[in-house]
Amino acid sequence: MSSKLADIAQRTIELIQPSPKLPIKKVVIGLIYTGVQLANGTVGVSYTLTNRKDDLNAYHQLLQKGFLSEKSLEELIDYCSSEYAIIRTIGVAALNSLSQAHIDYTTATDQDISELLDLTPDSMVGMVGNIHPITRHLSKKNVSLRILDEDNPVLSTKNIIPASKVSDLGDVDHILISGSALVFDSLDEIIKLLPQISGSKILVGPSAQVLPEVAFQLGFSLVGSSRIINTEKTLRVLQQGGGYRFFKKYTKKYAFVKAFDTNLK
Repeated sequence: MSSKLADIAQRTIELIQPSPKLPIKKVVIGLIYTGVQLANGTVGVSYTLTNRKDDLNAYHQLLQKGFLSEKSLEELIDYCSSEYAIIRTIGVAALNSLSQAHIDYTTATDQDISELLDLTPDSMVGMVGNIHPITRHLSKKNVSLRILDEDNPVLSTKNIIPASKVSDLGDVDHILISGSALVFDSLDEIIKLLPQISGSKILVGPSAQVLPEVAFQLGFSLVGSSRIINTEKTLRVLQQGGGYRFFKKYTKKYAFVKAFDTNLK
């Protein structure tokens, strides 16, 4: 269980007043991504994390208490505090759907995250989650990468150094955290690492749809994600077990850069 994920959920609820009353229209538990669609059409997605038998047992018990789509948005967001990863996945998707409904995109940039990084040939970039397009882009720049991927450990190459734990990333110049890390048990440790990084601290990926203000409060300096612009086709991809490369054409990328000091208190 991650106390920081529960904190992100609480901070979001506090920033969005009055309390969210948007009904749930649809919940899709996909093999790779989970989606929650609200009655206003907004869709939030989250990386689907389930690799333990206990997770599935807990999920089946959850279904015995009624369909997820019949629950309130706040009930689903409360799942962010669950000890079970699959249930946290549902919570993050619900949290992201609420956040997407309230983000002011007029202050966002459409620049790619890799373009916003201030890199030199000697830069060491840490990554939590191997975000393949970004990895390929940075590798072409001959930047050194240190990558921690809990699901799919990376192989060592000329400029890629695999990391086995979060603390291995403490001396990098910049760090990119995949939004999928929100549902991992290691999130608390990741957040504690951020003050050690002198350069950019980026939350990025389809699952990183949280309110930028909340991410900045936690220590991130950039947030980059994707807004779902074709909900029907995106949910169809999720239902059939497709990942981001299959639904990215139904999204629009955005990035927010921290422009003010919001120290975590």
